Amino acid sequence: MVKTILHKASDRFEVRSDRGSSYFSFSFGDRYREDRLGFGALRVINDDTIPPGMGFGSHPHDNMEIISIVLEGEVTHRDNLGTESISTPRRLQVISAGTGLYHSEVNENAAATCSMLQIWVYPDRLNVKPHYQQADYTFPPTPGAWELVIAPLAEGAAPQVGAAAPLVGAAVPPVPAGINQSAWFHLGNLPSDSSQPYTLKKEGNGLYVFVIEGSVSVEGQNLGYRDGLGISGAEKVNVLALSPSLLLLMEVPMVDFMV
Repeated sequence: MVKTILHKASDRFEVRSDRGSSYFSFSFGDRYREDRLGFGALRVINDDTIPPGMGFGSHPHDNMEIISIVLEGEVTHRDNLGTESISTPRRLQVISAGTGLYHSEVNENAAATCSMLQIWVYPDRLNVKPHYQQADYTFPPTPGAWELVIAPLAEGAAPQVGAAAPLVGAAVPPVPAGINQSAWFHLGNLPSDSSQPYTLKKEGNGLYVFVIEGSVSVEGQNLGYRDGLGISGAEKVNVLALSPSLLLLMEVPMVDFMV
């Protein structure tokens, strides 16, 4: 039986400070609601706007897969592994925090604001060696196909900065980055009135559709700018664009995760 849960952009948590603004799709920090604890293995979707010179100072994480997708501008990453890199709208980053690391994310561009999505996924294995990845992808994606940007990382693999991730299963084509979870992320660029199906890759997984720009119809629900729709119990989902739309599809396991 197919079930859906709609998260409207207007119902997100909002946080504003001199370092920027954030909208949280799920409970985060001191913003908490029992009905907003994530979607399966998907724990966090934060929509951050960071002014020039601002950002998130050095802070710790462990046992979490942290994905950053820059939509506008750029962000500079530093961590205690010795990594220093810049992510842009065509270069995402993945942190596998594992046993623990410290990192900072700062907009060091003095002339432009940074807009980015920060996404957390519970891992399928604990206490791996921490590592960082940065990889290129097409942005906006080519219309007419879902562009795979995240896929499962083979157990024990730790790709270097900029390296393609070794994937589970020979039938899966190479992708920019991998995480320690049976999860697949796709970006889609849909022209108005176009329809594009998505077939889930693993039985029991759910699909979370997040509208970056535009408006779509999915499973009888109309979604607009920054709306999210979680879908479980489906084998295939069809997405109809009501206007030119940019989407992020996140397929994740639906079991409960407590790390």
